[in-house]
Amino acid sequence: MKILILAPVVYGSAADSGGGVLCFNQLRYLAQNHKIVFLAYQGTSEPEKAMAKELEAYCSAVHVVPDTGAGRPSLRAHLHAFITRQPLAVVRYATAELRTKLISLLAEERPDLVLIQFPFMAQYVSACAGFPTVMDVQDSASVSAHRAIHTQRTGLGKLTAFLRWLSWVRYEKQTYSRFNEVLVLTEQDRYGLTLFSPALRVTVCQPAMDIPTSDRVYASIENRIVYLGLISRTEYRRRRVLSRLSASARATAHSERDCRDSRTRGTDQVTSIRIG
Repeated sequence: MKILILAPVVYGSAADSGGGVLCFNQLRYLAQNHKIVFLAYQGTSEPEKAMAKELEAYCSAVHVVPDTGAGRPSLRAHLHAFITRQPLAVVRYATAELRTKLISLLAEERPDLVLIQFPFMAQYVSACAGFPTVMDVQDSASVSAHRAIHTQRTGLGKLTAFLRWLSWVRYEKQTYSRFNEVLVLTEQDRYGLTLFSPALRVTVCQPAMDIPTSDRVYASIENRIVYLGLISRTEYRRRRVLSRLSASARATAHSERDCRDSRTRGTDQVTSIRIG
């Protein structure tokens, strides 16, 4: 099967976000039995260029569009999002260049399936008429936006967060209904999406990850909680995250181990926290 993957960024072994790590592993697994055509935005940093080159080992073709909107969204983007009632991230990733390239690749490659990754890229399903499409949500934006409402302490903050949540609910409801299948990582995301779209076909699938030695390393630790995730590259923020995990679990940090090559920009930590 030929699969065209549309992503917001290039990713690889040096990916410094949880979504990038999961998507790269997913691509590697799919490439074992399928032909992959990859399309994404790419910035100007050397790690991004290196990851685009790395993807060539797994894909029959890698296509990138320059990410000209890197950094803070412009005032124009904010105004456009306000007028159209679209989430700012959707406006940020909406470009004629990427849409034109996608339409061109669809006509040239004639893929058997189009896999679109991350909520704000779902808008491009409108360019995929006639092709089976799968939405890989990774993290439901509407569910995350709903959580954010409860973190606000002021009335204005809560109102702003509430309006942001409404815009994501509207966007996800309109775009996801056009996909043949929607993939999520958690039951919570599945519930959040089907709450407003009961007919939506949503499948919870396990994330693709390689942790070959975690069971062996921690098998002897009793009453343990294992945190698996991407923790900030800075020592201060890393310790802050771990201290919060310990406090919330009423536990003390027992041990931690790097699961990523130190040459990469980020570090995946597997942390075991012993209760008591």
